[in-house]
Amino acid sequence: MILPENERLGKYTRDYFTLRNCQEIQSWHKKIIRPDIASCLCYALKNRHVEEMRQASGIPFEQHLLKLSSGATRKPNLVVDLGAGRGEIIAFFTLLGIDVIGVDPSPGAQEIIPQTMKEWANTSDYKFYNLNSYLGMVEVAELDVDTIIMCESIEHIRPEEFNQAWGLICKTLTRTKGLFIVANTLKKHPIPVDNSGYDHIRRIDDAVYDALAKDARSTVGRKGSHMVLQF
Repeated sequence: MILPENERLGKYTRDYFTLRNCQEIQSWHKKIIRPDIASCLCYALKNRHVEEMRQASGIPFEQHLLKLSSGATRKPNLVVDLGAGRGEIIAFFTLLGIDVIGVDPSPGAQEIIPQTMKEWANTSDYKFYNLNSYLGMVEVAELDVDTIIMCESIEHIRPEEFNQAWGLICKTLTRTKGLFIVANTLKKHPIPVDNSGYDHIRRIDDAVYDALAKDARSTVGRKGSHMVLQF
């Protein structure tokens, strides 16, 4: 049973984002780019050295970003990170000089993102909406967003909310001929419901990805939990 939304979102505290013993949190503490984020950056920048960049995830993030940007063949106009979490993706695109907007409804994200931006990007100048995916898309739908990323976030969103957001995602990216990028730990697919009532509340599998891909002009790439759609 899924908890009421206000109660569910309240579970995503600062401690949720910083104290659990998992790769994504340890990468944040060590200031390294974890493999799934490295992959998302490669897809957005059209850096073909995706496998190499995934393997380079143990080096300091400044060096990693340099490698990522040196192989870029695309510069996004405006990136939206849906489910921004700790804000690493916002920080990285900021450091690359690419406009980015983060969206996340949780109290923990609202608290931790300012810290990430200060410690990783040395700035307090960034755009972030403390809203769910649909309301966040309402805010950005008329902007020239040509890249939307969902990294370790789609499984945390109620299907009815995501379906509302997806309509705006498709409309926006069709207008800009943009990219939709969804990713998690590469081999973490499918993702089952975890019965916590708040965390992994939707099963994400090939059936979900197939349905999303049908709305795009083409599938640029798809492997495990990673999929890149061209609109």
